[in-house]
Amino acid sequence: MKKSRLIALLAIILVFSMFFQSCDKFNDLDIVGTWQFVLKISGETILATYTFTGSKDSGHVIWDSEDVGTYSVSGDQVNFTIYYYDTNNDYTTEAYTGTIDDRYDMHGTFVYTVQGHNPVSGSWAAGR
Repeated sequence: MKKSRLIALLAIILVFSMFFQSCDKFNDLDIVGTWQFVLKISGETILATYTFTGSKDSGHVIWDSEDVGTYSVSGDQVNFTIYYYDTNNDYTTEAYTGTIDDRYDMHGTFVYTVQGHNPVSGSWAAGR
């Protein structure tokens, strides 16, 4: 009888430790800082550097030393949108959705929209 209780107790401890480990994963997912992005869109690869400032949950996106947008994080999901005028002075938005893999990597998709043109979708990966 004692042996079965011990096994049951160990099983409960294991389940709880797995639960708390998965909760800790989200505590480590802080995107604040500078990230190197690889964007793939329409057969092209574009490199960009974005800096996220604020809290773990929300803040601003900095690109080329300018505050160009905002971000939000929920669990391991990240969303951010940047707004700017392109070289032709057309208003442009880039809406990103993705998953934070760990403290050093994240990936997802984005939609690039230039005023007066159809949106184009792409994928992205980022690291630091």
